[in-house]
Amino acid sequence: KFNPEKRLRKIDADLFGIDFHWLVHANGVMRVSSILKEQEKNVLLGGLSSSYYHREIMELWDVDFVLRGDTTEPLIQLLLENKEDERKLGEIPNLSYRINGKTRVNPLSFVPGEIDEYYIDFKEVFKSALFRIKDYMPYRSKNFVGATLTMKGCEYNCISCGGSKFSYSLICNRKCPVLKSPEVILREIESFSILKAPIFLIGDLQIGGRKRWKRLFSLMREEGVEIPVIIEVFYPPGEEFLREASSCSPEVYIQISPESQDQEVRKFQGRGYSNNSLERFLKKASKLPFRRIDLYFMIGLAKQDFSSAMGIPKYAGRIMEEFNKKDDSKKVDCFLAPLAPYVDPGSLAFEKGVGYKILWKDLRRYCYALKQYSWKYSLNYEAKMSRDEIVRATYDGAELLIREKIKMNLIPEDSGIELIERIRKSKELMNEIDSLIEKGIEPEVPFSDFEPEISLKEELTPPSSLSIIRGLMRWRF
Repeated sequence: KFNPEKRLRKIDADLFGIDFHWLVHANGVMRVSSILKEQEKNVLLGGLSSSYYHREIMELWDVDFVLRGDTTEPLIQLLLENKEDERKLGEIPNLSYRINGKTRVNPLSFVPGEIDEYYIDFKEVFKSALFRIKDYMPYRSKNFVGATLTMKGCEYNCISCGGSKFSYSLICNRKCPVLKSPEVILREIESFSILKAPIFLIGDLQIGGRKRWKRLFSLMREEGVEIPVIIEVFYPPGEEFLREASSCSPEVYIQISPESQDQEVRKFQGRGYSNNSLERFLKKASKLPFRRIDLYFMIGLAKQDFSSAMGIPKYAGRIMEEFNKKDDSKKVDCFLAPLAPYVDPGSLAFEKGVGYKILWKDLRRYCYALKQYSWKYSLNYEAKMSRDEIVRATYDGAELLIREKIKMNLIPEDSGIELIERIRKSKELMNEIDSLIEKGIEPEVPFSDFEPEISLKEELTPPSSLSIIRGLMRWRF
């Protein structure tokens, strides 16, 4: 049995850095940091959630430092060199820390306009992990996938996104996106290629303009990139982009998130393209040698009522039927998930209430919510639908989408029937929990204890882990 206290005690380091980027990791981060402090070790947190909640973290958790912002590499070095010098700590940009129990917050002034020098050399990462590779590869028993950040920041303002232009300005003081050059992106891809595993290019390459993406795809062909490549786009791209992208590797996947089939819902969410534009993209892309084209839809959007949510499986079914009928490749696939468990802190919805009613905002409540007896009680928002309706739409929509996939032979019938049965078990369990809570009776075991039996997070998201970033959004059913 793994013993975290024993493992951490064996590590000799001047400073322990913990990634607190995703808010769902709050309890784990808090627990690990408390173990380290019990062992009298220095603890540093970083990531978007740390950056947003830095004051509460310093007040509530026993950590020494928080480095805010989206680029902290040189600041960590400064901290390592000066962590015992109170005067010099006050000169480190983006740092939150304590002096005699009082929180100090330095200006968030380090926001580099160039990020090429902060590229990841995966060969060095793997070299350092050579003798402890299992510790560095938590997905080793599944299909491992890597990622390269092609940019930091964004030029779009999707209302529930914690990585939007508004959010980056608020949390990281970044007013506009900063782009990695094609040459550096290629360098990261090549350094990762030793694993022979897929790599995800995070960020819509269209944001950098035609010259940039054309240069990148050309370099990838010239250098003979052979590993699978996953490309995400925020808006339907044109034919030239698709043609260039589809040939940058022997195995290319492309992803887009229309969120809803309802154009008004999609537009309010921040994605202002029409269904006609989406379907023109699918028509072009399905004729090119992409391995798969993935579309992501969501339950719990602003302005989305139950009827609108139930229209997603029907629309997805029509798309899959229309664009997969030319051959047997089954190239176009659709996925559905709730916006769970949270509307992102720092987003327009969270800060301004745009389209959503946020039920709580403090970090302490988030830690509590993650321990609830079902995922419904972890949701931090309601929109046009209540939390009850969001849960019902999620389960009913998932069942309808599975039936559409069975009909088109996208999944085997026996597997689909098994999934539907698990959905029904999950609904029954949810109803039992609700009934007990209404009666003031505390359930004997948390919902998470049943997750291995009823969870659909693997079956309702793309196979072979090729959408790990999106998968993180899908949390649990």
